[in-house]
Amino acid sequence: MNYEKSPDTEADVAVLKSWIDRYCAIVNAGDFDAYRTLWTEDVVYLPPNGPACQGIEDCVDVNRFYFEQYTSVEKHYAEEIEVAGPFAYVRVRYTYHGVPKGEGEPRVEDGKAIFMLKRQPDGSWLATHLMWNSNIPPE
Repeated sequence: MNYEKSPDTEADVAVLKSWIDRYCAIVNAGDFDAYRTLWTEDVVYLPPNGPACQGIEDCVDVNRFYFEQYTSVEKHYAEEIEVAGPFAYVRVRYTYHGVPKGEGEPRVEDGKAIFMLKRQPDGSWLATHLMWNSNIPPE
């Protein structure tokens, strides 16, 4: 399927950058309920070193541990944004620093991710897919 670029691509890019900022703000605030509002009901996660999961419940549960066990500081830097009709992708470079809420070691990650998003009827964007992996080699 060939999609023409939206006549308002610059505005879409600005909204998608704001979406990434909102994503980080929600993660950093530890707002698990708001985290659910970023995704479509049939979202697909493709996490590193694990099986794919599909559907909002399964995908959100992938991150429940981090919300419950860590105070997070996650930053995303958009490196590429492409909009094609009702679809877009955002490729980011990210850093993550998780401070344990109890016992344990901090978690630190530096990596890259791709969010695929779909424009909703109200003009907002929700993510349909997420794939990420670390730049830090496994131990």
